[in-house]
Formats: sequence, structure tokens, C-alpha cells
Amino acid sequence: MTRYQQFANHLAQRIEQGLYHSGERLPSVRSLSLENGVSISTVQ
Repeated sequence: MTRYQQFANHLAQRIEQGLYHSGERLPSVRSLSLENGVSISTVQ
């Protein structure tokens, strides 16, 4: 599985857990990049 697929799965899990709600903004690309240890282009 590629990094962007792993990141997408991680983000989907967080949504399913209720950490992000409908209509709520996601954290910034930079903060998601740092938090998950991936590049900004992977987050984008």
C-alpha cells in the first residue's frame, strides 16, 4: 500500500471515530503532514 493510501485510510478512520464531523474543516495540510510524518504533497 502506498503512503497516500495509508494516509487516506488513517484519515477515514479518524472520520469514522468522530474526530472530524460533517462540515468541519480538516486541519491544515502542514499540520497533517507533521502529525503523520508524510510530505505535504502526500497530504494534498
